[in-house]
Amino acid sequence: MKRLSLFPRSLRQLVTLSFVLILLPLLVLAWQAWQSLNALSAQAAHINRTTLVDARRSEAMINAALEMERSYRQYCVLDDPTLARVYQNQRQRYSQMLDAHAGVLPDEKLWQALRQDVSDLAQLQCKNSGPDAQAAARLEVFASNNSDMVQATRAVVYSRGQQLQQEIAERGQFFRLAGAGAVSAEPGAGATLHPHDYRPGERHRKNDQSAGAGKSLDDAALFTGPRELRSVGKRIIWLSERLAWLESQRHQFLRHLSHELKTPLASMREGTELLADRVAGPLTPEQQEIVEILDSSSRNLQKLIEQLLDYNRKQADGPVAREAVDLVELVEKRRGGAQPARAG
Repeated sequence: MKRLSLFPRSLRQLVTLSFVLILLPLLVLAWQAWQSLNALSAQAAHINRTTLVDARRSEAMINAALEMERSYRQYCVLDDPTLARVYQNQRQRYSQMLDAHAGVLPDEKLWQALRQDVSDLAQLQCKNSGPDAQAAARLEVFASNNSDMVQATRAVVYSRGQQLQQEIAERGQFFRLAGAGAVSAEPGAGATLHPHDYRPGERHRKNDQSAGAGKSLDDAALFTGPRELRSVGKRIIWLSERLAWLESQRHQFLRHLSHELKTPLASMREGTELLADRVAGPLTPEQQEIVEILDSSSRNLQKLIEQLLDYNRKQADGPVAREAVDLVELVEKRRGGAQPARAG
């Protein structure tokens, strides 16, 4: 059964996974921020609606209480049954609004006091064209409790706005910290994709340098990581083997140059020297010129061979020191050395 790898097998998969790991916390944070914004928007809309309804109801209740007191006093003056029915209708409407307003008041005692006031004012009690003493006292208490109800409603409305502002500030602080944490965690998320066994890039660079210097390569290091990098590793090994073969050919050429070229060249040098010394007899001027050309060319060739062998020895001993060279001067010098041969 083929073993599944926990790491991406290609560079494209690695880059894709890196983007996913980096963007995933930000996407989650953005989704949470969107959800929070929707929740806060819905909460703000609900607070606006309830605030408007509660404020209007409290104003309607205070107006209804004033109308009740006015109808009460008018009935005591006129003793009209119609006014009594109007008063009872107003009291019933106020009672309904009080029941609807029960969840708004923070203090249940205030609601119970208003409920008791409405119950106590159910019967009209008049004396001398006005409410009797007990009824007048109840009307004053009722008016005072209604004033307290309005103040309590305003306090509740204000506290709702304050609570919403505080929640918005807390959510903003949370997302600022979460965003900073997500950004700070991105390098760590990227680092999780690069364990020691999954960092072939640096080893490829070192192996490139080793191949250029003729050193052995770490083959195991070249076959780990994504598919593209493994392919690069195989190419590096092939280039290393190719460089090794070329290096062996160079050494073989230099050995042939040293053993098979220097010997005939030495014989040619010796022959030209014998001719120049007139060992075989006197030379004509034309023959003397030819001997001088051969001697100069052989000396020049011997010098070039010795320079090539000397360069190879220095390269084997260590790195060659580099220096600037005037190419024009070098070419002119080589041309000057080759002119006697062309003259012949």
